[in-house]
Amino acid sequence: MMLCGQAEEWSDEVFASIRAKYASAGSTLTEGTAFMTLRTERTEHTYCEINGFSSANIGSSPLLEQNQNIGETIQNVLADFAGEKTDMIFTSANGTWFDDVEKKAISGALGDISLTAPKKIFGEALGSSYMLSAVLASASLKLGSFDGQKCTSAIVTGFDMSGNYFAVRLTAVNGS
Repeated sequence: MMLCGQAEEWSDEVFASIRAKYASAGSTLTEGTAFMTLRTERTEHTYCEINGFSSANIGSSPLLEQNQNIGETIQNVLADFAGEKTDMIFTSANGTWFDDVEKKAISGALGDISLTAPKKIFGEALGSSYMLSAVLASASLKLGSFDGQKCTSAIVTGFDMSGNYFAVRLTAVNGS
């Protein structure tokens, strides 16, 4: 199975419109794409397995509209993973007001857990930022650690421009 993502083709009008929104203040907008291949059978090249998915619509994209009421919806999405061992969350935090809302929702659903924000490294790459986070999480699971911390299971969160918030739980393959 192949998991793919891409950014929109560069458009000065689209990027100017997004930058004009108060909620996107602080985001770095970039363009990019990424993909990874997932197989149904394990091989020596298997990085990880998908062990869960949860999503909900939060009403609008956090880049387009500031809405503090989305915290409860995000917490409900993440509550689907409560009780499952998770070492780390690769968040969709993007350097805006959204970071604190998501962090509070994560804490409410899963307690004290290590967070990392790949968007702060890669930028707000529109359709690619989630995929880049998934690739980073997968590589960490394959290696068994991220930034010196043991990593055998991770949740990757993201949102799209339509306001869909999603979380995928990935686990290392035995022997990785």
